[in-house]
Amino acid sequence: MRTGPAGEYVWFDLDVTATDDATLEQHLPLDLMGDVPRGSVEERFVSALGQGMAAIDWHGMWPDEPEADHYGSAKYDGVQVVFHGDNAQWDRWTDHHTVFVHVGKFGDLPRAQKLAAHIGSKVLGEPQIGW
Repeated sequence: MRTGPAGEYVWFDLDVTATDDATLEQHLPLDLMGDVPRGSVEERFVSALGQGMAAIDWHGMWPDEPEADHYGSAKYDGVQVVFHGDNAQWDRWTDHHTVFVHVGKFGDLPRAQKLAAHIGSKVLGEPQIGW
């Protein structure tokens, strides 16, 4: 996806799996979106990334918790890993990677904290605007 002169999105078909590096380089930076089976591309993606900046997003829906007034949102729930960045909107390169837990359209810090605790972790930093 690219942005045209009037700020509109311009779509093009480029088979990145069959295109040589010189051709791909002319189109950098690229925004690619594709549905792939879990576990099928992650290792190759990270290997190819090197010191580049990128993100992998897993969209899903967190379970409902009516007793806590928490409800899943298929459009806004998920997990995002930003490689070489510490912002969900990845605006600047860093030497580390950051995992973001997306919860609802307007965020839900207590829910994010509960999800992080479920895997023995905790929320670090301030909430950010996500997808």
